[in-house]
Formats: sequence, structure tokens, C-alpha cells
Amino acid sequence: MNNFYYYILFTLILETSLILFISYKKKSTLLPMYGMAISMCLAMNIGLTAGVLFGSIYQDNLFNSTIISMFIGMLIGLLCGIGLGLLPSIEGTMAGLMGGMMGAMLGAMIQVSQVSLILIILLTFSLSSLLLFFILPGNNKQYDRIYKSSWLLKPLTILLVLSAYLVYGFNLSKEEYSKGQKNKNDAGNQNVMTINVNTKNNKYDPSSFITRKDLKVSLILNNLDTIEHDIEIKDIAITNLTGATGHQHSNAALHLHVLPKSQNLIEFVPLETGQYQFYCTIPGHREAGMTGIMKVVN
Repeated sequence: MNNFYYYILFTLILETSLILFISYKKKSTLLPMYGMAISMCLAMNIGLTAGVLFGSIYQDNLFNSTIISMFIGMLIGLLCGIGLGLLPSIEGTMAGLMGGMMGAMLGAMIQVSQVSLILIILLTFSLSSLLLFFILPGNNKQYDRIYKSSWLLKPLTILLVLSAYLVYGFNLSKEEYSKGQKNKNDAGNQNVMTINVNTKNNKYDPSSFITRKDLKVSLILNNLDTIEHDIEIKDIAITNLTGATGHQHSNAALHLHVLPKSQNLIEFVPLETGQYQFYCTIPGHREAGMTGIMKVVN
């Protein structure tokens, strides 16, 4: 997991702890129907967020991510409602179960580059749901307080703190996305198959290897003998990225020559699949068995 994922996980744990604390404080003043609504809303939002988180982490295994997310959603839902009573606990557990399951499927379907934005949106809904504890009145007499400006200070202050926290998380998600793009570009630049072939006692080692069509190949010929050698392949479609490598034969598509006790390389891109024989063109070497097979696959 990257730093942004740890940020999301830490926030969910912190939010669940806050819910436990606030629910025990508000249990005696909050109307039962409001308690059930709050527990269901919180459990669904947190379950969805946790589901997307683990669905993206285990994106290649939907079964495991769904089981983990469902279990975590149920646990969080139970914790969201346990401080408010039995019915809110049941409502929270079932809402968390559904949220975790749906979140896991969503996390497995969306692209990794889109996960950060989805998680920030869900986390915003999840944290904003905490305001329900302070907005919903505990009894009918508290309705009159809604229109007093002093009553609004508490939820507005909490909203400002949450906004600052979410801005930090959004910036963190952009940093992780930039790192991911950089790593992806670096990986793309390093998308080269390097093949080392040794020559010793007039033999190739290895005498066969596999390359991929349309993939850049860096073929390195290490000559361990005291006489010169080469590799040549005819009738193969390639894009030669290094040009002539010395002693180039006009009718050969690929030719790599190397002096005694030295090495040389050629870079090329195979354009067609198939099996191609390579051999040494030094007089007598091919006849002595200095040959091999290069197989190009999709």
C-alpha cells in the first residue's frame, strides 16, 4: 500500500473511534429513529470507502477483496451502532455489509488511476456524515435552536476542520498518482528484453532463446574464445535499432560480429512470430555445429 492508502485506512479507524465516543455521549439525548438513521448512514459510507480501498488493493482477486470488505463493513457497522442501541447496531451491521460488498466490486472495476478520486469523494461523504450527530435534534425542544447562529458554530467549525483534512488527503492522492505515472513511464522506458549469448569452444550458450514480437531486444554476444565469432539470421523481419555492427552481410537481416575476448550488442525489434536459425558465418564454424534457434512469440 502507498501513503495515500494508509491515509484512508487511518482516517477510517479514527472516524470509527470518534463515532463510538460520540454515540455514547449522544445516546441519552438522541431520538431512537435518528440513531438508526445515523448508524445506517455512517456504516454505509464507511463500508463503501473500505470496500473500494481493499477492492483496489486486491484488484486481481475479487473474491478475497469482497470477503475482506464485507467483514470489515459489518464490523464497522456494528461499532457505528453499538453505542446507540440494539436496533441501530443491526441497521449499521447490515448497511456496513452491503457497503463493503458494493465497494469491493467498484474497487475491482475502476482503473487504479481513478481510485484516488473515488476514495476522496467517499471519504468526504463519510466524514460529513459525522455532522448528523450535531445537526439532528435530540428532542422536539431542540428544533428551536436550529435557527440560532450560535448553534451553527459547532457544525461549521467541524466542517472547516474536515475540509482542511480532506484537502490534505486530496493533495496526497495527487502526489501518489504522479509517482505512479512516473513509475509507469520509467517502466515503459525499461521495456527491453536483454539476452546474453556466450561463445566458447565454438558453441553458443544458450543455443536457443525466446523473444517477443514488437518488443525491443538487446542481444549481447560475449566471445570467450580466442578467435572471432558472429551471429547471423536471414529471412527475419526486424527493425534494426543500432544499424550495422561490423562485417555486415548484405543479404542478412541480422548480423552481429564480435572480436576475441570481447563483446558486442545489437538492438532490434522482431516484427513477425516464428522460429529462426542463427549461426556463425566464420568458415567452418556453422558446419561444426555453431548454430541455434531464436523463437519469436506474441
